[in-house]
Amino acid sequence: MISVRRYSLGTGIFLSVILAVLEPVYGEIVTSKFVVEQETFLLGGPIGIPFEIKNVSGNRITFGDRDAKVDMFWFSAEDSEGRKILDTRPSSRGRGFSQMIVLKSRETYNTIIFLNRALGFKTAGKYAVQWRLSLPIRKEGITGQSEIEDLTGSLTINLREASRSELKAVLEELETQLQAPDVRERRWAAEAMRSMRTPLVVEFLSRSLENSSGTVQFHAVKGLEEIGNRHAVRALMDALQHEDYHVRRSAEKALARLNKGCLVPVQWRWSLWVALVPITSVVVSVLLYRRLRWRRSRAGAIGV
Repeated sequence: MISVRRYSLGTGIFLSVILAVLEPVYGEIVTSKFVVEQETFLLGGPIGIPFEIKNVSGNRITFGDRDAKVDMFWFSAEDSEGRKILDTRPSSRGRGFSQMIVLKSRETYNTIIFLNRALGFKTAGKYAVQWRLSLPIRKEGITGQSEIEDLTGSLTINLREASRSELKAVLEELETQLQAPDVRERRWAAEAMRSMRTPLVVEFLSRSLENSSGTVQFHAVKGLEEIGNRHAVRALMDALQHEDYHVRRSAEKALARLNKGCLVPVQWRWSLWVALVPITSVVVSVLLYRRLRWRRSRAGAIGV
């Protein structure tokens, strides 16, 4: 089924184009579907696809996970040559909806799912994506445990190579949207920026820590943690001096998670490397000097 809809986070990200609305996946309590743009996404940019959940029961329902610890969404993908990409996110880290959502009968919940947070796309091309949603649902007025609604489906996306200037333009557009008055637009822009895996994003995430929105700051810290390179670690270390307690605490926890299982804390590695370079140079010079003296003394002994 083809229709025209508007899902706009800015001209560079989500355009008002003809959309391929996939047939909804029907469950006993809810139906769900992705609405896929027919345009190609940028490799390295945000792959945000609108997703809908509709309450088709006669009851008011609640779903979600306020503590973000329940796994709900799983993804896998396959390229045109049959190579598989599996969901790269750690289990039990809230792969789902990190808030409690209430829907009356026949109401619809709309959000945007960023596939590149789950799937590590490395090359351009066409991908067939499979998804599964195990949604714990509690019906109003019905006691007992939540019912699990299992929904599965598929969609197809196209990725093309992106230049550095194109990715920077996307980041600049997202940075502008972080100042939007609409709370949902700010959140989606923050999630889009967090999902990107280009070296350029670290600078923008670092600046996002100064945003007045706690949601934007949260996604900035999480994005830096997920990147985890030395530049991201440097930004997290700087965040330890942030004026906002919650930012300082989030950065501290992020560094602790990055350090887990490491012999050398990540925030020390660059400093240690800088310190070891001159020391190593001195040691190598001494060893070379001693080797040269030994060779000269040996040559003199042979000459005698």
